[in-house]
Amino acid sequence: FDEGGPTKSGEFSRTATAQTAAKEGFKYGSAWLYNWGPPIACAVLLPLLLNVFGGEQHPGSALLPAVYMASWKFRVQMYSHFYLMPLLCLLVYVLEVFFSSVSPETSDDWAANVGWQMLPMVAILSHYLLVVIASDVRNSKGAAIDDWCQSVSDFLDRKCYQEMTWSPILYAKPERILLSMASVFKIIVAIVQIVLAAALLGAPQDLVKCHPEGQEAQGGWKAYAWTMYGVLCAQDTLYHAAVYLSGNFGGKKAAIRRSFAEPALQPTYWEWYFIASYYPTQSIWLPITVECLRSIPVALARMRDKQEVYVSNALWIIDVSAGLFMLFSDITGYCDFPHNVVYRQLSLGFVWAVGIAEAWWRKRKMWGRADRPVEGRLYFPVGHHEIDCQHRKWMGGRPLPEQSGPIDLGGCACGKCKGYFFAEGELELEREESKLDFADPTLQTWVTYKRKTTMPGAWVRIDVSKKAGIRLSPKPMGTALEGQFRVIHPLVDHGRCLRRWGDFNGRLFAAKRYKKDPEGGWDLEDIEALETEAEIRTMSNRHMRMLKPYFQDCLMSEKAAEFGRAFNEIENLSVRKVEIMRACIMELDHDMSMPTLYLVERFLEDDAPFQKFNNNDYVPGNYSRINTPNMLSLFSYFKSDRTLLMCDVQGKKTKFTDMQFHSSDELDDYDDLGDDEEDDGHEMRDWMHSDGGFVMMKRVLVGLYKQDALQALARKVWPEQTALLEEEVQSWLQEPEFSKEIKALEKAAKMYSVYFSALNPVMQTGSIKGAAFIDREAELTAMMQAQSWGNTFDGGNTFDDDNKSGSRRDSSGTILGRTMDAMAGAGKGAGNTLDWFIRGKGRNSKVTPLDAMAALGED
Repeated sequence: FDEGGPTKSGEFSRTATAQTAAKEGFKYGSAWLYNWGPPIACAVLLPLLLNVFGGEQHPGSALLPAVYMASWKFRVQMYSHFYLMPLLCLLVYVLEVFFSSVSPETSDDWAANVGWQMLPMVAILSHYLLVVIASDVRNSKGAAIDDWCQSVSDFLDRKCYQEMTWSPILYAKPERILLSMASVFKIIVAIVQIVLAAALLGAPQDLVKCHPEGQEAQGGWKAYAWTMYGVLCAQDTLYHAAVYLSGNFGGKKAAIRRSFAEPALQPTYWEWYFIASYYPTQSIWLPITVECLRSIPVALARMRDKQEVYVSNALWIIDVSAGLFMLFSDITGYCDFPHNVVYRQLSLGFVWAVGIAEAWWRKRKMWGRADRPVEGRLYFPVGHHEIDCQHRKWMGGRPLPEQSGPIDLGGCACGKCKGYFFAEGELELEREESKLDFADPTLQTWVTYKRKTTMPGAWVRIDVSKKAGIRLSPKPMGTALEGQFRVIHPLVDHGRCLRRWGDFNGRLFAAKRYKKDPEGGWDLEDIEALETEAEIRTMSNRHMRMLKPYFQDCLMSEKAAEFGRAFNEIENLSVRKVEIMRACIMELDHDMSMPTLYLVERFLEDDAPFQKFNNNDYVPGNYSRINTPNMLSLFSYFKSDRTLLMCDVQGKKTKFTDMQFHSSDELDDYDDLGDDEEDDGHEMRDWMHSDGGFVMMKRVLVGLYKQDALQALARKVWPEQTALLEEEVQSWLQEPEFSKEIKALEKAAKMYSVYFSALNPVMQTGSIKGAAFIDREAELTAMMQAQSWGNTFDGGNTFDDDNKSGSRRDSSGTILGRTMDAMAGAGKGAGNTLDWFIRGKGRNSKVTPLDAMAALGED
């Protein structure tokens, strides 16, 4: 080309590549700065402020903020190599001596000093040795330990729930007896520490001991600091050993070193070593007292099987405020505080503050996208002949009419609202569909027609305007484990309209939309991404027909809530009360060519990870460690007179959502290509869009039966029903074909053991400062999707803002990777099992485990 002519394609390509590279570089640079900027800034600024502006020079101690920050960013790596900590102590000592820093331990005997700095090695070796012994004792005496713990738990159960002479707070499950004893020991020691300090050393007359005469190293306070170090060593070691003795972490020695990285087990005594060995003064009474006070709610959380970090924010504020006071006092010369104490309190306080800020930013970023004003229809279930639909508060004293028609809402605080009542079986949604005109020999003509779909149950419809303050995000939220059938859109109820009509607490909601038909399994693709008219019209018909599953999901949540209310009414039940998420239907653009439905339920904002507690297929016994959701599933079977089983329980803590049901009906197989109207088999209940039938129910019940702790508890509460269940299970296992299926499913047991063994409240209770920011949900996801923790999944989905369509790694190496979606898909969406994963099967088809193994290439 001549000069000034068109740009050469090669030059254009290089320019585009450079621009893309620049964008990617900026993106990764921003991410790096976001992840590493705060910890690096803290590790540099704190020593700079104290060593440059504070006057004193302590280059060895100046390493501590960097160590604290590293333990935050590299938690697993740091604590897995916990045995290297004595080398850090030695390095700090060498730097202090080399730069002639003042140290109470300095003497001419270098060998003695080096040995003194290696004191943590004694603690670490003792810690590791006792845990190894505990692991060996568990392997050899596990049955005797379990029997003793069971007897103690039975005694507590009799006192707390049968005789009701003791408070229920004293009850502990068998697997938590030893842990509770270790927690009680920690509470007693913490109280003794505070009392003895006041009795032996006296309460400081000067609250922070800023006067010069109070700043010298005193023998009593120095001994107090070393006592605190010993107490923390004993507490961490004792609880760690109790975890192994209780069988909560397994018995393999190879896992002991890695267990140090668990949030509930991360030792903190190494922090106190630096405080006790360098410059202890009377002012250390404050951080020690705060630490002792903090250990009490943490120990109570461990005893009560809490999954969240139960540490008072007031204690955090006190700790951080004391650290800031020490920092500014040192800088201004008002008071001379030990640098080690300042570093510890401010570094860990900074970690806590960053965790809160990150959580706030993620929440703001996600929910800020909900900016589309909603004008549409809300449907609330109010009746069904098989479901007790609890009435909403606004319906109190306002009986529903016998006939369908408009109803009086009694005023609307969220804009103009209109109400309509639809009697059972009278709610119909009309959609316009299209089909080929076969009278046209060219097959190029399409004709449209109206299709009406009748929804089961009785409903109240409330029409809301944009003034209602409901705002929806057009973009789904990114989830680590994307649902197999649905995506979730953030929904914010600014006007409290959903709170008014649906009795929902809070203003953040999850609007769930199907991306795949749960019955046929076909994808509901974006119509705008299609090209040919045939594809567009076919996909449009699929969207138009995706109506009833939304209303059935809503009715299933009402049925689950019915079981939940009955479960909570059981007296003297030694498991927690539950809360079942109720739902409603939101219809947008009902007067346009492509209306959209959403299943709306309250968003679970708890800090605990979203977890799947049991499955809607067989789960090998004793892999689930949490009794409450499994007890609820078993209760639904007994409560329904053995006709229904609620399973696939998932949610946060004891707030459950997205349960599925199996019935005792004998459902016939059918081909997906056939018409539903031609199916002459047993019909499902109209409020269920999926039902595994009696075969699937038996498989789930066998898994529940094999959970020893669950059965022991069930025998106390429902002795007759449990005995009958035992007889049923034994008779089922005598069936050759069924027994063969169970044995085949046992081969895939590791797929379940990895996930369900991780759902352990013992290991999820945060016990250290800074544990509040640990994202256990992300760690569970990484555990399932990466090669870690032994036999884990090696496949899975990732979905984020930059990967809008999702990406799937090639996981053809093992059966676990190939079945990842079958289990992980239910992490935030609809339930699914190995049966759903086998393509080409219908909603009622019985894919046996042997078929599944063959389809997945298992030899």
